[in-house]
Amino acid sequence: MVGATVLLVLLASMPTLAQDAAHDWRIVPGERVGPITADVSEADLVDLLGRDVVEPGEIHMGEDFFEPGAVLYPRDPRRKLEVVWGDTTRRALPTRVTLRGDSSLWHIDGGITLGTSLRELERINGAEFVLLGFEWDYSGTVVSWEKGALERLAQPVRQVVLALDAPATGFPPDVYYAVSGDREFASSHPAMRQLNPTVHRIVFLFPRSGR
Repeated sequence: MVGATVLLVLLASMPTLAQDAAHDWRIVPGERVGPITADVSEADLVDLLGRDVVEPGEIHMGEDFFEPGAVLYPRDPRRKLEVVWGDTTRRALPTRVTLRGDSSLWHIDGGITLGTSLRELERINGAEFVLLGFEWDYSGTVVSWEKGALERLAQPVRQVVLALDAPATGFPPDVYYAVSGDREFASSHPAMRQLNPTVHRIVFLFPRSGR
C-alpha cells in the first residue's frame, strides 16, 4: 500500500517536473542551457516543449555558412535561441547554442544576459577584460577575462563566448571607429567606456570529448 502511494505521488509530480525543466532559463557553463544538454535530441525537445516551440532549420554560422539545427521559441524574441546539431542524421548531440538580440530570459548566474553592459561585466568580473573591435565578423567578442571572476567561462576550455555591440549612431563617429576593426581593446579604453556596449550575442559551446 505504501509503495502504491509513493508511486502515485511520483506520477503526479512528473508534469510539474517537466514544466520546471521547460521554464528553466539558466545557462550553466559546461553543462546546459535550460533543458538543452550535451546528449539531447530534437525529438526530446519536442516532447518537452512542443512542436510549435521547436522549429527545424539551417543556422547561420557566419558569412555564407549554415549548419543543420533548430530554433526554439522562434516567434518570441526574449526566449528565442538557436541550436546546432552535431549528429545531423539523428538531429541530436548539440555542439552550440546561440542567443542574439537586446534582451532575453536566458541568463548566466550573476545576471549576465543579452543587454548586460560592459561596465556591468567589469563589475561582475572584478577586473577589466579584453574584447575585439567592432564592424567585422567577430565584432565585440570577448577574448580574455584577464584572470577575473568570469575566467570560469573559459576554463578549462571556452564554454561561453560573449560578444558586445554598441550603436554606431548617437556618438561622435571618431569614438565608435576608434575601437573598430580586427584589433584587441581593453574594456577600460576611453572610447569603450564612453560607448558602454552591451552583450548582443551569447554562444554556449558543448565539450567535444566523449562524442
